[in-house]
Amino acid sequence: MKGLVAYLSQVAPVSEAMMEFVKTSFHPETLEKGSFCIREGEYAQDIAFMEEGIVRAFYNDESGRDYNKNFFQGPAIIGSCVAPISKEKTGCLTGIYHCCGRQPFLSDFCRFPLPNPIEPDTTQREHAMTSASELDLLSKPLTLPCGAVLKNRMVKSPMSDSLGDGAGNPTQEQARLYERWAKGGAALSVIGEVQVDSRFPERPGNLVLGPGLNRTMFQHLAQRGTSNGNHLWAQLGHAGALSHAPISQPKGPSALDLEELKCNGMSVAEVENLPDRFAKTASIAKSVGFTGVQIHAGHGFLLSQFLSPLFNLREDEYGGSITSRCRIVLEIINRVRAAVGPSFPIAIRINSMDQLEGGMTETDALEVVSHLDTTSTDLIDISGGTYFPGMKPIRNYRAGEPYFEEFARAAKKKTSIPLMVTGGFKRRAQALQALESNGVDVIGLARAMVLAPDLPHVWLSEHGQDVEFPRFESAPPGGITAWYTMRLTAIGQDREDETMLDLPTANRLYEERDAERCKCWKTRFGG
Repeated sequence: MKGLVAYLSQVAPVSEAMMEFVKTSFHPETLEKGSFCIREGEYAQDIAFMEEGIVRAFYNDESGRDYNKNFFQGPAIIGSCVAPISKEKTGCLTGIYHCCGRQPFLSDFCRFPLPNPIEPDTTQREHAMTSASELDLLSKPLTLPCGAVLKNRMVKSPMSDSLGDGAGNPTQEQARLYERWAKGGAALSVIGEVQVDSRFPERPGNLVLGPGLNRTMFQHLAQRGTSNGNHLWAQLGHAGALSHAPISQPKGPSALDLEELKCNGMSVAEVENLPDRFAKTASIAKSVGFTGVQIHAGHGFLLSQFLSPLFNLREDEYGGSITSRCRIVLEIINRVRAAVGPSFPIAIRINSMDQLEGGMTETDALEVVSHLDTTSTDLIDISGGTYFPGMKPIRNYRAGEPYFEEFARAAKKKTSIPLMVTGGFKRRAQALQALESNGVDVIGLARAMVLAPDLPHVWLSEHGQDVEFPRFESAPPGGITAWYTMRLTAIGQDREDETMLDLPTANRLYEERDAERCKCWKTRFGG
């Protein structure tokens, strides 16, 4: 039938009496404007199609995007409590009921009882009608330019897991963590903050691929982390000016002497040595079983610092214009490619912008993407955000939405390299929308997969659940990061089902563990 009726938030059978009622009552000729129709500017919720005796619910996020526009011959009018109905859509409505997010009693409007009412399950609203064709967007393999294949479009994006042993080597807990994500269905997991230079770590729990490494443990990590036909890549990092001060003497593109940020500047010779250092580390990663590498040029660490005018005050060939600031990044990519060969994946993480006044802008970042398009990069991971004291923050995304999807659509016009977006994906519907837009090729999931290690498998099921994120009323500095990091530890120890830590306790345990690992780091590497 060609009518719409709001009912429930999940698929539910409809009785013959209900079908007959809808057929006889909900026709355009009998509708009264403002009574059975939603007027322009009002807000729609829980609007669903009636088709072949089944009520099919739809959902929309804050953007008002129609995820199901091709599902039915009539208009797919959907919405949430903040999604306005446009005049264009209003002109097509036939038989719509506005239920305001509760059990929809049609008797509210027309004095007819609803047969066999069923309690709605709002947690299923987004998942009830995810069709097979939509799931194909998530399950479809992606062939990278180098020929490597990601089995689906969901990636466990890099985080600083702080699970190294304090001497730069993996632990059993770390191997178990990445095995869990492999078994959970991710096409790829990226181990964050694998350092190319032990003198400049982000934290003392980082891995270091260099002389004296425990090759057996690295091979063990790689084997378990690729146990389900998935990839495991090492994110090659150098913290630069943000190196962990207790075990480092920070050094960045330029000398800085601020109250909360002090570092020495790198000489030209030190900068020119970086490509070889990254290339050697990438070769080691390949030799111990990693199936690819990601070059870390985001989040305010060294290569991100070169791209940012806040950190990069150089007046030589590595400073000034964004083309010059990008030079070292391109040199590193080219040297890494020469070291690992043509078929080994090389990705890069960049900021869409620094999100700070005076930092790298979106315009700069798009120019970086254009330069990357001339290289053999296989995947560009788009993220954002940088720490620099005293600078006013700028947000380039809307609250409640994936953070960098709009930038990715602009970047897509600058490159043919596949794009991955990391940040803000909390619901499967958001991931489907991003992939459907053709601006995003891969969905990067971080904290969502800390809360649910098997989330890819869940989202590939017909009625996949979303993750319930914890809400913290107040958080000490670094407390939320510490909480998620300690949950990574719990997953690696197979005890994530235990009662979750409160923020102060998580923060205390995190800092105490780092203090102990600093001692191990100094014993192994000095500093």
